[in-house]
Amino acid sequence: MKKSQKTVSELVKFFKKELSGMYPEREIQSIIYIVFEEVLGFSKVDVYAKSDVIPEAEGMEKLAEVFEQLKNYKPIQYIFGKTEFYNLQFFITPGVLIPRQETQELADWIIHENNTHLKKFLDIGTGSGCLAITINKNIFRSIVDACDISDEALTLAEENALNINAKVKFYKADILNWQQYDFFQEYDIIVSNPPYVRESEKNFMLPNVLNYEPHQALFVSDEDPLIFYRVICDLAQIHLKPRGKMYFEVNEALFMDCKILFLEKGFKNVDIRKDINGKFRMMSASRG
Repeated sequence: MKKSQKTVSELVKFFKKELSGMYPEREIQSIIYIVFEEVLGFSKVDVYAKSDVIPEAEGMEKLAEVFEQLKNYKPIQYIFGKTEFYNLQFFITPGVLIPRQETQELADWIIHENNTHLKKFLDIGTGSGCLAITINKNIFRSIVDACDISDEALTLAEENALNINAKVKFYKADILNWQQYDFFQEYDIIVSNPPYVRESEKNFMLPNVLNYEPHQALFVSDEDPLIFYRVICDLAQIHLKPRGKMYFEVNEALFMDCKILFLEKGFKNVDIRKDINGKFRMMSASRG
């Protein structure tokens, strides 16, 4: 991107043209709004109301830097180090999974079904802490534990909890070997957005995911793609209260396999829900 003088309108057209084919159309529009707000301080209304404005040299230089990173598929959340999730502002760093829209829908489901009385939650594979923190901030008197295998993720999650003023206890744990830890208690609700993308599905993913986001938080082997769900079911048989519930984000291609697994493990009332795009991406099941 040349640092020549351009109006805001011309810059918007330039971004749309150059990013076309790299990102979905709706995502490009969202990226433009974020970039102009972060770099120029423009609201969505300003982008149109000030379409004839020519940004100052410093603003143009920053726009050029951001543009080059976007052309290299660097996620906008990593460029600015933050993202919004359920109307809360989260810090995000490379090495920690970026929260998705589907996970917000999972959070919304959990919140609306469990906001009536005191409950204790466990978030497995917390990442940035988005689920655990959102639950604590939106469910009155909720008690929330969260765990992750990544030191980087736990450091970020603790920073997010402090910044958002949420009360969450974070623990380091390899959930595949959960039996070796003594911090697990008895929970009313267990939630998780575990790795569920099969290695064979990498070919269908965009470079902004493959080249930047942590593979440990995304991928599982084709030989055992439900490994995390199976292990969490085993944990839940001991640490989930009778009539307690589990909530998961799932691979749309494996939701029936997940349902069969939950039933085989003795869980009941398996509920499968579609996300905003009409894909089966969320599930719940109860113990007894």
